[in-house]
Amino acid sequence: MSHRLVASGQLKRKLADKTRECTTLQRRLDAAATAIGVLHYDSTLLRKELAAYGATVIPFHRPRGQTTDS
Repeated sequence: MSHRLVASGQLKRKLADKTRECTTLQRRLDAAATAIGVLHYDSTLLRKELAAYGATVIPFHRPRGQTTDS
């Protein structure tokens, strides 16, 4: 019977540890999502501002096969 109590206590500790870990990861994910949202919003505003001046936005990433000579 005591073996079952020890095993139960160990499982409860493991569950508590994993719950804390999940909470920490969820907070980090929420913070990252917030930062990405803010950056996207800022990028949208900057693109609109540039468009108002007739500027062209050139993305850093070009699909494969495209060259700069076009």
